[in-house]
Amino acid sequence: MATINANTQLQTGDTVDSLTGLQDCTSGRSINIRLDGKAVPPEGWAAPCQPQTIPAGRCTIVSLEYSEYDGYSGKPYLHRIIFTKQIFTDDATRIRVLKSIIPNKHSDKMNDWPHEAIESWFSGTKSFRSWFPNRSGYYLYTLGQSSKHFPTPFTASWPQYIASELIYDAASGLFKPACAEHDPHIPEHLQRERSCLTLCDNEGNRVVIRKIGGGIQVWQEKYQQLARINAQTRQVEIIKQPAEGPEKLILTHETRAKAPADRQRTTIGVGEGIDVMANEAVEWELQGVARWVDEQKSPKKLIFFAGDQPGTIRVIARTECEEKAITFTVIAPTHVIFVKRTLLHVHKILDAGFIADVYLQPAQVNFGNLETSEVQSYGYGGTGLWVDYNGKPHGDAEKYKNGQSEWADGSLKNFDRRYGTRISGDQVYGKREEYCPDSIPHSEIHYDIPYKWRLRGNAVEHFLPTVHQAIIIESNGNVTTQKGNESVTFHYLAPTINGELHKKLPVPKEICPKPK
Repeated sequence: MATINANTQLQTGDTVDSLTGLQDCTSGRSINIRLDGKAVPPEGWAAPCQPQTIPAGRCTIVSLEYSEYDGYSGKPYLHRIIFTKQIFTDDATRIRVLKSIIPNKHSDKMNDWPHEAIESWFSGTKSFRSWFPNRSGYYLYTLGQSSKHFPTPFTASWPQYIASELIYDAASGLFKPACAEHDPHIPEHLQRERSCLTLCDNEGNRVVIRKIGGGIQVWQEKYQQLARINAQTRQVEIIKQPAEGPEKLILTHETRAKAPADRQRTTIGVGEGIDVMANEAVEWELQGVARWVDEQKSPKKLIFFAGDQPGTIRVIARTECEEKAITFTVIAPTHVIFVKRTLLHVHKILDAGFIADVYLQPAQVNFGNLETSEVQSYGYGGTGLWVDYNGKPHGDAEKYKNGQSEWADGSLKNFDRRYGTRISGDQVYGKREEYCPDSIPHSEIHYDIPYKWRLRGNAVEHFLPTVHQAIIIESNGNVTTQKGNESVTFHYLAPTINGELHKKLPVPKEICPKPK
């Protein structure tokens, strides 16, 4: 079998039964292409689709990760999972596999020779570190091991440390997985038959393999070279170096809303619209847990609007040779916050209040395609001057017809980078005009006010956490009005503030018991 690494420049006359050293450009999954149609099964398997049966008994469960550090930062700039929870039935195989992956180097960054530690079985986690040659940083292998008893035999799956196998089927002229059924690691877009593949070599250069006529065409980006291989003899017949190679599929995207400033984010709010663009004509597909309420497709552009359910939406673009995807995380509003704009108080009135803007949270996305409503609520815990307000509504009956305020229509432009999507304004105010200044009792009243949201024009409603509102009068004459995260306190004798904002200025009325 003539096996050639994809990093090697193909030459006229080469026989290419297999191309190795390939990987999926997105996930990094190692891939072997068998042009002769003869896949190589993992050790112990009878054939690529005849997996090994692991007998009952005790096995070793091994996980291995790799990281690179710049020598100064505490966080790795590269992190890769080599395999997780890989089952080894015998120590000899475990040792051989680990030795083939972890270099047996020693430096002052490392406590031991790694191969010596690997040979001695242990339970737990060990790390093996070594400087890069120029000491600009170091790499770290993290090895975790444990043992487990399996009471019954079970079928093995394709080992994560062994490259996935794709074969060329001469009868159909298509490339397909050797056995996707037992290889859970093969990327989704490589699980179906196709006439063209775009992969990468281990340096990240593209390698495009395409069935053409009676041959197979291989484009090596590293060498800017196009090779034609005879499909029957698997010999390289023609080498060309065209001015341009196959076009690389590139996806870009931006939010329809111009705020927040990061329009290339992949976390979006319910109702948000996204434009996804391709540099060439593609076939579009939308997948995901979250729903989308509208989509518009053209060969090079997809527009969609997220629905009212949080989750993920995956946009897939396909050409003959390539597939790219962008996954968007859709989040729903979590709560509202209040931002005071104007304070309210009238001299000699037991009052305090503020006018606030109300914002949906979180602020990292735009909720401008939502409508919101405040639900009528009723007082509780009333004492002192507020005792008669128990069970009474917090809002004006005219404003809260049908038990809630009118739906406030959001706007994509109504966004503040500090606070998020503004949904409405609110005047939060409480007052008592009649009192005895010589004997002000401690008084308070409370409300728990629900808020609702829905997509604009949609009948499905969703509740937000209730907002607590309270008005508290202290015996010393201080009055505090609080709603949600904002509050304001005034002494009743403080000068009037923004009195012109009242339709009718309240007038104090002193009511004190007559002396006996």
